[in-house]
Amino acid sequence: MSCKNEGCTFFGAEANEGYCSSCYKNILEERGVDIEALEEEKKKKAQQQREFQSQLNSYASKCMLEKFQQLLREDEKGWATPFVLREAAKAAARAASTAIIKFIVEEKVLDMSISWLTDVLEVTRCAGLRTPTEGEMEFINYLLTFPEIREKLEYEHLELAVYTTGGKDLVKLLIDVGTVPVTQKLVTSARYSCKRPANVPTPEKREIIAVVEQAFKERNKAMAAARAAKRAEESSPEPEEPPPKRQTRSQTKKKK
Repeated sequence: MSCKNEGCTFFGAEANEGYCSSCYKNILEERGVDIEALEEEKKKKAQQQREFQSQLNSYASKCMLEKFQQLLREDEKGWATPFVLREAAKAAARAASTAIIKFIVEEKVLDMSISWLTDVLEVTRCAGLRTPTEGEMEFINYLLTFPEIREKLEYEHLELAVYTTGGKDLVKLLIDVGTVPVTQKLVTSARYSCKRPANVPTPEKREIIAVVEQAFKERNKAMAAARAAKRAEESSPEPEEPPPKRQTRSQTKKKK
């Protein structure tokens, strides 16, 4: 919205009673408000809000559910804005804090988000290309119980999974959802990723390659069977209609 001050071309803000920051400053001076004290108060509030967000993120990343809930209950100043909560949820997802995410979803604090799956997969890929932990697998399994997550699963998520060191179960779990087709591109990514950093794939990496290649073969087999069935249906002759029965002389006489 435009500044309430006539002739001003800047935008106003609700926090400034509809005025732009410059005009609002002049209005406050006219009212006799101490501008320096007001600015100092704003800085203090901003610092307190940053500390609140930092504390909330810390509890989320450490899966300290009780402290996380307590901090939200004690939030009398309304610092738990949607932005702050989304940042806390991201911290929880990267730490695979299933309890925190369950609380966020079940209490309708935030809607379920596919970005949480991306966040935890990014961690498993970037943290030394390691095997996903039990906690991370539990977290991913929990997310996949929601249809909105399964429906939004993309190739990106499968590719992140194949870059892990020993994530055979993780790769198979995401493939079995069936939302994303296993393509030659994913097979190539698995082979390429599993040769790094060494030239020879480790046994764990070979298992990932085998899972992806098997899924690709099964998909090709299913597609070939579907094409063959379609060709057979198209080439089969349509059943001919039986010729009409010829009426005998006696039937003709009866009709007359």
